[in-house]
Amino acid sequence: AFTLRAGMAVRHIASSVDVILVVTNPFLLPGAVRNVARARNVPYVYLVHDLYPDILDPMGVLPARHPLHQALRRAQTKWLHDAARVVVLGRCMHDRLSANYRVAERELVTIPHHAEANRSWAHAGTNAFRRTHGLDGFVVLYAGNIGRTSDVDTILGAAVRLRDSHPHLQFVFVGQGERRPHLEARVAKDRLANVKVVDYVAEADLHDLLRSANAHVTTLARGMEGMAVPLKTYHALASGRPVVAIGPPRSEAMRVVLEAGAGVHVENGRDDLLAMALLRLASDPLHAGRLVQAAQHAARTMTRTISLDAYRSLLQAVVREHADRSDP
Repeated sequence: AFTLRAGMAVRHIASSVDVILVVTNPFLLPGAVRNVARARNVPYVYLVHDLYPDILDPMGVLPARHPLHQALRRAQTKWLHDAARVVVLGRCMHDRLSANYRVAERELVTIPHHAEANRSWAHAGTNAFRRTHGLDGFVVLYAGNIGRTSDVDTILGAAVRLRDSHPHLQFVFVGQGERRPHLEARVAKDRLANVKVVDYVAEADLHDLLRSANAHVTTLARGMEGMAVPLKTYHALASGRPVVAIGPPRSEAMRVVLEAGAGVHVENGRDDLLAMALLRLASDPLHAGRLVQAAQHAARTMTRTISLDAYRSLLQAVVREHADRSDP
């Protein structure tokens, strides 16, 4: 219903705009925009947040061999190729579109996620979120969507390993999503007193939540590199805290954390290495301090202003090119 309404709205305004920016969610929206853009001779820029239908296979929703998946892939190819530019969020997504969809190099533009750095990097111990939820130890925070692209099991495996020997390490999940019932069931089954699961906080309390952590955990499920880039990684860096990135080694979020020197990478399923990494952060203040400084430096290079400037320059370039082609 939303796609239909959005398509009708685009059709109504298309003759009065110079360029259209469309995103991948909901999945069929780019198809509607493509049809309107072609009919009205207006260029469109296609921003890929999640790559459909590719991501449906590792999510277990629609196998790649299914005829419907293949039909959707053919449609996706048309939408990508007809766009004036295709914006991707990272290098792994760039490489996948180049190799699997044959999108021309000139049409691919990488503009990473952004997140505003905290107004202050106050010590985690003085924090309203901690007081509200009775958190007084070393807090490991997962904040964001708990969906099928997330790997919560590696985190829970580390929580099991540390439950009895290091109860001061407290794991906090903040969010909702399809995998939350699974998360809560495992917490109950394994009697994880060192794990708390709470709902999203109000936007006004987001900075306070992010500052409550001693370390952030960000994840991407196995096999999903090039199909999604978790935004929570950038919010974690913006908090000025060390980040432990769980996921495929060549996924963008993992590479960003390591290149910034702001955290460590752990592959999916290696809860033993995750437990070791967290213990070192909790017990080695010099190591943690170096990562904190790197995270704070990285946060200053990933601001909304930088991102918006990149989009502004891109859209202006597309409008100029279209005007040049349209002139007799």
